[in-house]
Amino acid sequence: MPYVAPIYGGINARLLSVLRDPGPKTQLDHGSGFLCIENDDATAERMYGLIAETGIDISDMLPWNAYPWYINRAPTAVET
Repeated sequence: MPYVAPIYGGINARLLSVLRDPGPKTQLDHGSGFLCIENDDATAERMYGLIAETGIDISDMLPWNAYPWYINRAPTAVET
């Protein structure tokens, strides 16, 4: 399970973003080990674009995932 990067607001965040699962670069053996818009994957790129488009300050939010681990597939019926 990846850590949340320190660029986010932590306990001071005013916005919680919840995605399905973390991107592939959140895995320690393949990336940073952090939930972060600075990762080199499509999830981070999309989140960066959405945050920039809406004008949200990164320190006002906290990212989280319904599945805290990278699953790289749609969840099964049992998992939902």
